[in-house]
Amino acid sequence: MNTPLLFENHEIWIFAKPAGLAVQPGKGVAYSLVEHLTSLFEQKIYPVHRLDAATQGLIIIAKRPASAYHYSQLFSHPTAIQKIYHAVVWGDAPRQMVAEEAIMVHNKSKRAKSIIQKVERWQPHASLLKIELQSGRMHQIRIHLKNQNLPIIGDTKYGNFALNRTLKSPLALYASELIIPSKNIHVQLPIKQELHQLKRAITQLNI
Repeated sequence: MNTPLLFENHEIWIFAKPAGLAVQPGKGVAYSLVEHLTSLFEQKIYPVHRLDAATQGLIIIAKRPASAYHYSQLFSHPTAIQKIYHAVVWGDAPRQMVAEEAIMVHNKSKRAKSIIQKVERWQPHASLLKIELQSGRMHQIRIHLKNQNLPIIGDTKYGNFALNRTLKSPLALYASELIIPSKNIHVQLPIKQELHQLKRAITQLNI
């Protein structure tokens, strides 16, 4: 299983999780990142935050419970950790926008904020976006972009299903950058190859 280690200190590891791999074991999960890393390191490990199974990207794994608690507390403060994603969406996005629609969590409406910037338009069908999260609700980016009529390519829950059938692609959402100033941590996910392949496939579509 390809789970590159991109950063390590005495408290945590930061891995690149592949798309399609659940972080935690559970119902309907054949094999998870936690099971893989537990077997690899022969010790108990502690995921610090969530990352959808369908999303490729950076995941912080703590080495001890105290470190897991400490880093999870950082995630509860918007300015303590910068969480940056890249996404490829159907449609021509505005240059910059802020999405602040609330997200339903356990039947309660929760504040959610995403700062969205267009990096590049992929003529004529799609846009590459950079998104900075100011909150961390489940499926936040996917919902916010759907509400902007900019569904993420390959999104089987909130996406454009007709276009997804035309271009059979995994979810084009990448947890691409983590910045923790207090720890002097700045890690980026290498996604140039994935983006190049996807851009080439999109530009060849006959739609």
